[in-house]
Amino acid sequence: MKKLLFIFFFLLLFTHLYAKENIRFGVFAYKEVEDTKKQYQNLVNYLNEKLDNRVILEVLTQEEMNEKIKNRQLDIVTTNPIHFLHIRQQYDLSGAIGH
Repeated sequence: MKKLLFIFFFLLLFTHLYAKENIRFGVFAYKEVEDTKKQYQNLVNYLNEKLDNRVILEVLTQEEMNEKIKNRQLDIVTTNPIHFLHIRQQYDLSGAIGH
């Protein structure tokens, strides 16, 4: 979990440099949507306390995430490796960090 938090902090810091009003954080709902929201909400709350930008959590299905990536409506995403390979082939991504 610490490694995952480091990745998020790095990505958010990088995104923060662009001074966007909101940071849209898309998370693949690999569990039930409510369970996934509960898992990530504490991180989002913490980041909202520490950053000037507001982090907005969006828990999405793969189809919803694909659509939002296509329309450039997400700033940061976390998904599974197979889905990442799929979206990397279809869309221009700015980067990826794995653990």
